Amino acid sequence: MSPFCRPAAELLLCHYIFQECNPSRIGPAPKPVCREHCLAVKDLYCFKEWLLMEENARKGIYKPGLMLLTLPECNRLPSVHQDPKACTKIPHFNLKKEDITSK
Repeated sequence: MSPFCRPAAELLLCHYIFQECNPSRIGPAPKPVCREHCLAVKDLYCFKEWLLMEENARKGIYKPGLMLLTLPECNRLPSVHQDPKACTKIPHFNLKKEDITSK
């Protein structure tokens, strides 16, 4: 996995698999990751790696240590733009306004 992809993928999969826990049922319930964050990892950070994992999963090939990990279906996740409270934002993608450029 590329050094560009690894940190983004690890955060995404950690939050996807281990959603915020709420065993007492008091307070907010577990929320899936946000669609936009999932798509950023899939299409920007890890495009080649994601395609390879999907291809290997179709063939039944899994790497040791990944268990039989199912990748998230990004388009089925809630959008942060539709309801910001419906999903978990991944810290890796929280850019400061001053860090965003248009070029």
